[in-house]
Amino acid sequence: MGFLDAASDIANKAGSALDTVTGGQKTGTSSGKAQFVKDELLSDKEAKQGGSAAPAPGGAGKPVTFDFGIPTEFVHFGRVHPDTGKSFPHDNYDPESGKPAPEGHGMMFRDALEREAILLFGYVSSCKTAVQDTTKQRGAVEEIGAMASSLLGGGNTTSKPDPSQLDSFLSKIKTETGKINKGQILYPEIHECGKQFQTIRADYQAFCDSLDAFYLKPPKSEGIGAISDAIGSAAANIPGVGKILGVVQRIAFKFLDLYLAAFLKLRKTHEKTIEIAVHKLTIDAVKAKYVKFTPVYPVWFKKPEEKETDKNKTDDPKDEDKKGIGFDSKKYTDEAAKKVTEKVDEVKKKGEEVRDAIYDFAGASGAPEATPGTGALKQAFAALKGGGDTTPDAAPGAADCIIKGLDATLSDIGGVPDFMKTVIREIMIGNISLLEDVFARLMAKEAAAEINSALLLEGGRHYLTDRISKAFTKLVFGMITGNDDLTVAVPMGGKTLSAQQLIGKQMDERLGKYVEPVLQICIGDLAGQLEASRKKANDEKANTMEVYLGRLPWLTAMMFRNTFFPIWNLVAEEVMGEISPPLKSALKAINAPFDKAKDAIDKGQEYKRRAEEAKKQAEKLKDKASAVHVGTDTGDKDLKGIKDQAGKVKDATEDETEEGKKRQAERDAAAAQKDNLDKFYQENDKDKDFPVTGRIAAGEALKVEDEVPSVLPETA
Repeated sequence: MGFLDAASDIANKAGSALDTVTGGQKTGTSSGKAQFVKDELLSDKEAKQGGSAAPAPGGAGKPVTFDFGIPTEFVHFGRVHPDTGKSFPHDNYDPESGKPAPEGHGMMFRDALEREAILLFGYVSSCKTAVQDTTKQRGAVEEIGAMASSLLGGGNTTSKPDPSQLDSFLSKIKTETGKINKGQILYPEIHECGKQFQTIRADYQAFCDSLDAFYLKPPKSEGIGAISDAIGSAAANIPGVGKILGVVQRIAFKFLDLYLAAFLKLRKTHEKTIEIAVHKLTIDAVKAKYVKFTPVYPVWFKKPEEKETDKNKTDDPKDEDKKGIGFDSKKYTDEAAKKVTEKVDEVKKKGEEVRDAIYDFAGASGAPEATPGTGALKQAFAALKGGGDTTPDAAPGAADCIIKGLDATLSDIGGVPDFMKTVIREIMIGNISLLEDVFARLMAKEAAAEINSALLLEGGRHYLTDRISKAFTKLVFGMITGNDDLTVAVPMGGKTLSAQQLIGKQMDERLGKYVEPVLQICIGDLAGQLEASRKKANDEKANTMEVYLGRLPWLTAMMFRNTFFPIWNLVAEEVMGEISPPLKSALKAINAPFDKAKDAIDKGQEYKRRAEEAKKQAEKLKDKASAVHVGTDTGDKDLKGIKDQAGKVKDATEDETEEGKKRQAERDAAAAQKDNLDKFYQENDKDKDFPVTGRIAAGEALKVEDEVPSVLPETA
C-alpha cells in the first residue's frame, strides 16, 4: 500500500461534511463544439490544385488539362491539411518488409490517427483516474471529524460533474479507432475518424471545464479566524505560524483535492503543448515521405537501418536490448543506497556525485541516443519546464500550473505562501527532469524494455534525493518563520533555539531518515504506472510514445502529489504537532506509510550489513583455506576447523534471529515480485479501455472515388 491509498483514508475522511454537502447534489453533463482550423498542404507543390496548362508547341491550340484527383483533407488534432486524392492510394505494404514506405498517404494517415487516438485516450483515462483518486475514499474519521466540520466547511454550489461522461468518451475513442484499424484503408473512413476525434476532444474539454468550475474553488470556510480560535493561544508563541496554520490544516485534510486542482491546471495547458509537438512530428514525417522516419507507425523511433547490425548483437536473452529501463549500475547501487540512509548533510554533499557514472537506463551509459522523435519530445518537455522570464509569452510551466491550481483552492486562506512556492518549483525541476530522462530512454529503446522500479530508483536518487532533503529544511524554516529568516528565535520545550538549531535537530532526529522512504514510494508508483501502460500497448502491438505522452500531465501531477505532500505533512507533524495535538494525531496517521517504508529500508540495510560482514569473513577464511596443506593430518584438521568456522559465520550473520530464519522465504517472495518497490504501485483500470486492439500494421490504401464534404466552414 502506497502513500495515496493509506493516507487518503485519513486525509479526505476529514470531510464527512463534504460528502453531505456535495454527495446529494445534482450532477451536470457537458458537451463542446468541435472547431477545425485549416493548416498546410501535404501534396507536392505541383499537385496543390488542378487546372490547365498552355498547349504544347505544334499542338492544336487546346490547353492540356491536368487531373490531380479529387480534393481530400487530412484531419489531425482538429487541423485540416488539404491534399489530393491521387496522393492517397498505394499498394499493400508491410512495414516489417524493410522496404521503403509507400508514396501514398493512406497508411500514414491511418497510423497517425491511431496515434492520435492513443494520445486522446491517455488524456481522458488519466483524467478519470485523477477524479477517482480524489473522490473514492471520502468518509468519516472520529478523531478528526469535529475539526473537519469546523475548519473545512462545505464545497461550492455548482453542479457536481458526472464522471461517467469520461467512460463514454473512452468508449467512443475505441469505437472510432476500431473502424480504421484494418488492412483496407478507405479515405471516407479516415476523414470521418479525424472529424470524430476532434468532436470527442471538444466534449472532453467541455467536461474538464465543468471540473474546473467545481474543483478549482475553495470550500466554504470560516477562515483563519476560526482556525486560530480552534487551536487557542499556543500559535502566538511561534512567529508566523498563525499565517500558515490554515494552509497546513487544509493540505493535511484535503491533499487529494489539491492534487486534482494541480492536475486540472496542468492538463488544461499541457495537453495542448503536447498535441502541438505530436502533430508537427506527424506532418514532418508525411511531407518527408518517411525518409528519416520509421515506416510507418512509430515515427518516434529509429529507422531499422539506423539500428545496430545483427553482427553486433548476441543471442543472449540478457543482451542490452532486454535490460530494463533504469540505472543498470550494480556496482554503484550499494553505495547509493547507503548514502540515502545516512545523515541528511552527507546525502546533500554526495547527492550530485553520481551523475554520469551510473547513468544507464537501458544498457548504454551516457545520454540516451537521439531518434527522429527527439526534437518533438524536447519541445513537449520544454513547455513543461516553462519559459520563465526569458520567454514571457510562453505557456506556464508545470510548477506554475500547479501553483495556480493550489492558489485557486486556497484563496480563502491567502493562497500558497511564497516559501511553499519556492519548494514546489525546486521539487518540480527534479520531477520533470526525471520524467524527461525516462521518456527519452524509453524512446531510444523503442519502449520495448521492461520499466524496472529498482533500476529507476537510481535515477530518482540522482534527480530528487538532494531536492527532497532541501525541501524538508525549507519547509521547516517556512512553517516556523513564515519566510527563510534563519535568525528568528523560537521558544520550544522551555528553551529558546534559533531556527537553524531547531531545524538541525528536527532533520537529524526525525526528518532526514524519511528522504529515502519518500523517494521509494514516489518511484515505485511511477515505475508501476509506466510499466502497466507499456505492457498494455505492447500486448496490442501499439507501442508508441503517445502511450506515455498521453499520461504526461497526469504523471507530472502524480509526481507532485507523491513528493511534495509527504514532505509537507511530515514537516507539519513535527512543527505543528506541538501546537495542536488533534492535528498531530491526524498527521501521524497520514504519515504512517513512511514509517513502514523506513522500517522496510532499515531491515534491508541490516540484511545487507550481515551479508557484507559474511562476505568479508568468508574471504578471510578462503585465504586461510588456501594456505592449508591438504592430505596431512594437521592440514585436514585445520580445514575442518575452517569449515566449522564458516558455518558459524553463516549462522551469526544470517540466522541469528527468528526473523533471520524467515529471510529466504522473504527473498523468494521479493524475487517473484521483482522488487520491493513494486508494492507502492496499486493496480487501477486506467489502461482497460486502450483504444487499439491488435493493431494491424500492413495496409493497402484504395483509390479515392468520391469527394467528401469538408469539415471547414464554408466561405462566402
